[in-house]
Amino acid sequence: MNLLAVEKHSIQTALGQRNNTPLFLFRDDTQNPIEWLDDFERAATVNQYDAEYKFQIVGSYLQEFFATWFLQKTNTGAHQKIIR
Repeated sequence: MNLLAVEKHSIQTALGQRNNTPLFLFRDDTQNPIEWLDDFERAATVNQYDAEYKFQIVGSYLQEFFATWFLQKTNTGAHQKIIR
């Protein structure tokens, strides 16, 4: 295991988070957003992510238009409604 992987593991252990279940990108309008969100939630639950952490990372799994939309919403304070 390289040093970065060891450090990442140490941080995740301290936070009680795991990456046992992979999270997948939401790329285009051919994907079903409800199914993707359900998959994201299931993986986040298995990985023991809390609401705040899920919100911090979800944007990195959105691509193209969806990433832009998410960024615009978070800049307007909409995230308070999402995580609460």
